[in-house]
Formats: sequence, C-alpha cells, structure tokens
Amino acid sequence: MTSPRTNAPQDLAHVRSKLLSMAEEGRVDELVEVVMGLLARVRDENTALAARLQNALRMLYGRRTEKVSAEQLTLMLDALGKDTPEGARDAIGDEPPPEKTNPEPKRPPPHKGRTALPAHLPRKQKVVRVPEAERKCADCGTEKTCIGHIRSEILDFIPAQFVVVEEDREKRACPACQAGVVAAPSEKVMERGRPGPGLL
Repeated sequence: MTSPRTNAPQDLAHVRSKLLSMAEEGRVDELVEVVMGLLARVRDENTALAARLQNALRMLYGRRTEKVSAEQLTLMLDALGKDTPEGARDAIGDEPPPEKTNPEPKRPPPHKGRTALPAHLPRKQKVVRVPEAERKCADCGTEKTCIGHIRSEILDFIPAQFVVVEEDREKRACPACQAGVVAAPSEKVMERGRPGPGLL
C-alpha cells in the first residue's frame, strides 16, 4: 500500500473498496485489524509531525527567548486546515506551560546624603545659639545644658576666595526632664541650598 500522503483521494478509494470486499467476504476480524493498523499508522505519523513542529519552533525561537504558547501552536495547526492531526494536539497539550519569570524590580541604592564640600577650602566656624527664651525648660524652669550641635556646611564667597562656613546649631536639653531644643538654622538665600549671600 502506498503512503496515505501521496495522491490521497485515490488511496482512500482503494482502501474503501478493499475494506468493503473484506466485509462482503465475512472477514470481519481481519477487517478490524486492518483498520486498527491504519489508524495506528496515522496516529504515529501525526505524533511524529507534531514533534518535528515543536522541535522546529524551539530551534527557531530558542529556550531563552519568548516561547510559543500552546494556544498559539493550536492556532497554527488550525490554520493548516481541517485535517489537523489529533496526535499533534495531544502532543501540544502534554507540553508544560512556560515558566513565568518575574524578576524582582531593582531597588534604588540607599541615599548616602550630600558629599562633603572639598577639604582644601578654608573653613570658618559659626555657632548658632539657642535663643534665650528657649534656654530654660518650660516644664521645670531648669537651664538646659548643651548636648551637642547639628553641623551643616554653607559654601560662601568672600571676594577673591571661597570659604566654607561651618554652622553649628546648638542643641540643648533639660537634664531634669529631657526636654530638648535646637537652634534654628541661619536664613539662607536659597531654600535647601548651600550658597551663601556672597555667592549671589
């Protein structure tokens, strides 16, 4: 018997006439065996074709690029026509769905704050004291003691030279009840900026 893929209509007519003659002769068991053999052959051929199609798609797209989903393969087989082999559909259904890779979004590095102004510039100390009205504790009246300073740098311009004014704002706290106060920063010509009046 020739391959079912060559000259399909004549082959099917030949098979039909042969099966009818077997039925008329009463060779039912032999007829069933022939039909089962033909079906098994078609199934194996279709499975092999589906495997070849999958291998071709895998080679075309590769494992690391976007894969073709089972739905897309089914649509491709539907486009081939109504004779889409069932074995091909079964082979597609057996393939596990591609793993979804959701990479964690990159987090921005933590903010390290401003870099210090160049060390070679001359520096001038300026201490900003807590106002007299806030130096005594409002709860118990005790004089608040200095517990440190908050340092900020202001880049200013004195004609013909740059100078960094290191402004130390005094922090005071009540030794009795721990209430604290910090001196307000000096007025700046630019909010949240470093330039002093001489630069502008």
